[in-house]
Amino acid sequence: MGKTTVARELASIVEDDWTSETVWIDLTAAADFKGTVAQISAALGRTLATSDPVAEIATWLGGKDAVLILDCCEPVVESVRNIVDRLLEAVPTIAILTTSREVIGARGEQIFELPPLDMGASSKRITLETALDFPAIELFVNRGAEVSDLVLTETNVATVSRICAKLDGIPLAIELAAAQTSVLGLSDLEMALSAHLPLAPDPNRRATPRHATLHDMLAWSYDRLSNREKAMIERLSVFEGAASLDAILNVTRHTDLPESEIIVLLAALHRKSLLKIERADERNGFRLLDTTRAFARERLSESGMKPEFQGRLVRYMCDRAASSRIEGEAPAAVSWFGPVAPNLPNLRSALRWAFGDDAEVSHAVALATASVPLFMQLSLLAESEFWASAGLARIEGKESTYYAERTKLLAYRGAAMLGTCGPVEASRRAMEEAHEAAQNLGEAAFIRLARSALFWLYVYRGEPVEAVSIARQLETTGIDAADPSGDLIAANCIASASTFIGDQAQSSRLLRDVERRQPLVDTGRYMRIGSDPGIFSRVFAIKTLWMLGLPDQAGKLFDEIEPALKTPEHGLYHCYCLNEVMIPMLCQRRQWDRAFAVAAELVEASGRQAMAIRRSSAECATMAIEILKGDGRIGAFEASLRQLRAARFLSLMSWYDWVLAMGLARSDREDEALAVLDLAIGRARQSGDAWWLPELLRCKGETMAQKIPRSSEALSLLQDARSLASSQSSLILELRAAAACLALDITQAEAADWLKRTLGRLTEGLDDPDIEEARVLLKSRARTV
Repeated sequence: MGKTTVARELASIVEDDWTSETVWIDLTAAADFKGTVAQISAALGRTLATSDPVAEIATWLGGKDAVLILDCCEPVVESVRNIVDRLLEAVPTIAILTTSREVIGARGEQIFELPPLDMGASSKRITLETALDFPAIELFVNRGAEVSDLVLTETNVATVSRICAKLDGIPLAIELAAAQTSVLGLSDLEMALSAHLPLAPDPNRRATPRHATLHDMLAWSYDRLSNREKAMIERLSVFEGAASLDAILNVTRHTDLPESEIIVLLAALHRKSLLKIERADERNGFRLLDTTRAFARERLSESGMKPEFQGRLVRYMCDRAASSRIEGEAPAAVSWFGPVAPNLPNLRSALRWAFGDDAEVSHAVALATASVPLFMQLSLLAESEFWASAGLARIEGKESTYYAERTKLLAYRGAAMLGTCGPVEASRRAMEEAHEAAQNLGEAAFIRLARSALFWLYVYRGEPVEAVSIARQLETTGIDAADPSGDLIAANCIASASTFIGDQAQSSRLLRDVERRQPLVDTGRYMRIGSDPGIFSRVFAIKTLWMLGLPDQAGKLFDEIEPALKTPEHGLYHCYCLNEVMIPMLCQRRQWDRAFAVAAELVEASGRQAMAIRRSSAECATMAIEILKGDGRIGAFEASLRQLRAARFLSLMSWYDWVLAMGLARSDREDEALAVLDLAIGRARQSGDAWWLPELLRCKGETMAQKIPRSSEALSLLQDARSLASSQSSLILELRAAAACLALDITQAEAADWLKRTLGRLTEGLDDPDIEEARVLLKSRARTV
């Protein structure tokens, strides 16, 4: 409810439950002291007859037990203050309630700030079951039901919640908007509010003229501001969301509004409840409510000054983004995206204006070049790609003037396309174009960026040999004194590619070296294209530890880095770690409940990413767990795998093909399983993606043995799997292959010895099913021989 509504409700309670007399005094029409006392005397049913009207009113009230309610005091705050002080001193038996956007300042005043209605903005997700717990939504639905057939449903609850949020939880605004549902559908109403279109008055509403429409309410408050306060609020309207004091000082000051007055004006607007202050740590953010901002922006446009202050915001964002080195320094990034300086909405607003028809090309290009790394860091890949492409379009025909900017925009567009489109040909072409431009420019930072993106392209494509080649090129890019993380990125790339090739010992050694050197580089959480060397190395260390036969350490490391993985800038790493590392490991350990929980987390995390093919892979991962557990749908899984192959998203294809073959073999479709395995083995050998090759060979050997028991070809495949796993230092796969060799022929002494030696080297995960089954197998042989 609004101030007047609350005051009327209180008056009703007083009249019903107390012996006090209530006197309602509307000061909407009062303009000065004389008008104020005239309204009070009229409400009391008296006529003023002396030169001291306050004393005369005090005489009338003498000895009475009364409550005076002075409504709408904003136009005459000073007059009300003087009158209230004198009346309370002269007539201590009365009580006075005032309603105002601004504190009255009377002696002994007790302030009750009426907050907006709760819209559920802090809730993670508003559902049909919880929506009506929030007063803003409840009010909208109730008022809407009075004028239309509005009913809250599963399909419209999100729209209603967004509408209430756009109206800032202001009761009057919500009531007026709800009245529009007699004419507009909810989607149309949301569109109208987003476009700041004027809403029609509610003919059924009985209200004062200033409350007839939302525009009237805002205009009434605006008209009572001083000229400087009007200028201040109009200029603040160029900001979206909150703005820092530094931003306000730089954008709003002008010859007619010197910097020395700005803080005073901010305080005045805050006192009048027209400006919200968001406090955190040692800095404040200043924010206009959305409805107030829209009104003030109209006034700024009417004054002809809107282009001037829009341009100031664009230049401010350009200067700050260009000078802050946000790409490599955590403090600068936190300053930009922290709770009291949320520049992201302002950055988006500035970009829209910078790319308007009348904006200067130099401003558009500069702001786009500074912005795309920030979007990339926050995993806002679609925005990074969009603004990089927009900047490149503005540069077209002017490449020689903006060669460095073009190179950076090309690099980030290519990297972003990898995240939005996946490793398709269009992504590869974009990255290679960026790489060529960076080499021509000779700028090490841009070359590293382009090569980092190419590295990930080949990782996603399941081509680790190509990835290693790019990683080796990264090593030779050169060290940038301003960005000492470059060589760590190169080392990480080589180490991670080694896990795909199957050299787990080398990968482990390189990752330990990266971890040792990491503290020497103060990069914090925010890094170029989200590549924090510490997180990067630990993701691949989890996989390496697992392969080395240290699954407990792998699980512990995942638990340590999971909070960091869930931060926005590591969204891609988070999905990769869950999909390509944790799910295969948990399935091998047959920890099905944990695997399904991770798969559910992956589906949710992938839904926050722009890369649609990652969501397909997440669905594949869930189906893979079901198949391995024994109750999956092979046909649906095959269809999903075809989607991944079409998009060249092959980083986990060896494992997925193995799952498919396992499911086919269990369904007595051995020939189909063998065909899948032959293709997978051939691809692994050709691409160098050999980390799971021992398991593919083992699976083929066991499948052949199902058809022809004690087949010599099957035994040869199993022995090859065992030897390959041993050469890769992949102890966990060596155990599986060694057990399969012995299971094929329980009488083989050599196979038993190999399995026994392998078991003896394992120190973790000793309760895992693979280890238990290997022990049972050895005991069975002991009884047999």
